[in-house]
Amino acid sequence: MNIINDDDIEGFLLDIPSDGESFSGGSELDDSDNDKTYTPRNTILHVSASSSDSNDEEYYHNQLPTPPANPQTSRKSRTISKPNQAVPSFEPPYTPPLWGKSELMPSVELFSDDLPCGPAEIFEELEDKSPYNIFCQIFDKNLIDHIVFQTNLYATQIGKPFTPTYDGEIRVFIGLNMCMSVKRLPSYRDYWSSAPYLHDEYISSMMSVKRFSWLLSHIHFNDNQLLPKRGEANYDKLYKIRPLLDYIGVICPPL
Repeated sequence: MNIINDDDIEGFLLDIPSDGESFSGGSELDDSDNDKTYTPRNTILHVSASSSDSNDEEYYHNQLPTPPANPQTSRKSRTISKPNQAVPSFEPPYTPPLWGKSELMPSVELFSDDLPCGPAEIFEELEDKSPYNIFCQIFDKNLIDHIVFQTNLYATQIGKPFTPTYDGEIRVFIGLNMCMSVKRLPSYRDYWSSAPYLHDEYISSMMSVKRFSWLLSHIHFNDNQLLPKRGEANYDKLYKIRPLLDYIGVICPPL
């Protein structure tokens, strides 16, 4: 491998032709640097900082194309007319409520003996005011018999064979629903589940899951065949539970 030393570099620099000379021995017009008619194309202009090249620098700058005064309007394809649209506002339309640890309860009028609401006098006459006896005053024999009749009537209208229900079974059914509201499970069938962590011994011993499911889908408080249609004068959205609401309203009258 050839190694270039300092003597080789010095000899190479001495062989470079001086100003006005050409490599091929031709005239000085062959050099593009001295040719005033030469215009560079697709080349990068090198501007010297020396005073001797000041005329060349001025010449090359004069040969450069002059850019348009307004490039935006010179090209019609790039002209974009901006519509006069209002700037959208990102301010919230309302002030969100501020939540705190303290709860503000609305003012409620205190109950008094003069207000015509609350339980009727039948509750005051009870000697044993236990929760069960108070419940039996609301769901008394008349209401339970009404539920038994409407439930059996609905099952008859369906036209499938069934075992008629009775008052004792309806009471158990209502009691089981109250127990399920306290001890909640994902599905009512879980109370009869074979899994020990879901199975409820008390509820499952009171009624079978098939019977509970039948009552859940057949229990009724009013006759469906007399249901007023939408648009009629006596149409009632609460028709199916209207007897229950009216009966409780007599025992606990509203204002």
